[in-house]
Amino acid sequence: MTSSSATSYLWYKDGVSTGTTTQAYTATASGVYYVRAGNASNCYRYSLPYNVTINPNPTVFSVTGGTQCGSATVGLSGS
Repeated sequence: MTSSSATSYLWYKDGVSTGTTTQAYTATASGVYYVRAGNASNCYRYSLPYNVTINPNPTVFSVTGGTQCGSATVGLSGS
């Protein structure tokens, strides 16, 4: 996520500061995120909240063997 240009930034997840003070933030967990952006006069504005869903990695599986066709085998793997 990237905020519009400002002098200072503070990112929040679920209403709690993440401690991140950069213009861009990479979410690593699901939650509701927003940023507080400020200017040189210490005037702060909050962004609208953004709901982020981080999906778990897919299950990796491997299948070998199966029905033979002549001397060839059929294999399937995923990553």
